[in-house]
Amino acid sequence: MKVHIREPLGENNYLCVWDKYVLGSIKNKEMLEIETPEGTAIHDPIQVKAKWKKMSKVFRRPEEPMVLYCGYAKVASEEELVKLKYQRLFT
Repeated sequence: MKVHIREPLGENNYLCVWDKYVLGSIKNKEMLEIETPEGTAIHDPIQVKAKWKKMSKVFRRPEEPMVLYCGYAKVASEEELVKLKYQRLFT
């Protein structure tokens, strides 16, 4: 599942991903592909859910805060992208 991030929150590609994308990737057994201005990062959504910091933030409706997973996205090289892009998760 692809996620487009226009601007990371901090240095070294620290960013937050909506749980909708993480859970959707787990459900579809796909890798999580995060596109940033610095390049593309590919992560295992199960590892993102387990290791990244989970936080809730209110944007529009106070009764329904958004759940976000925040962490550092490692930009992959071209070889890694070709290798991991179509890899499916088997859990």
